[in-house]
Amino acid sequence: MGSDLGWRLDVGWKNYWAMACHLAWSWRNKEKHDDAFFRPTLPAEYVMRRLRMYCVADKAMNLKCDVQRNL
Repeated sequence: MGSDLGWRLDVGWKNYWAMACHLAWSWRNKEKHDDAFFRPTLPAEYVMRRLRMYCVADKAMNLKCDVQRNL
């Protein structure tokens, strides 16, 4: 699966899983409340694109995508 999605080492599995869960829940809600909504045709690729967009924004704010933060 990783090579099919163009997996990058800077995109961690836990971040991919979190984004996939978020989008799956969002799609479920849109299907229930928006009759015109259709899920993406290639959901795994869509999740990866959204995650990469998030990581770019995250890095632009001087944060690190997929880096464990100690509290």
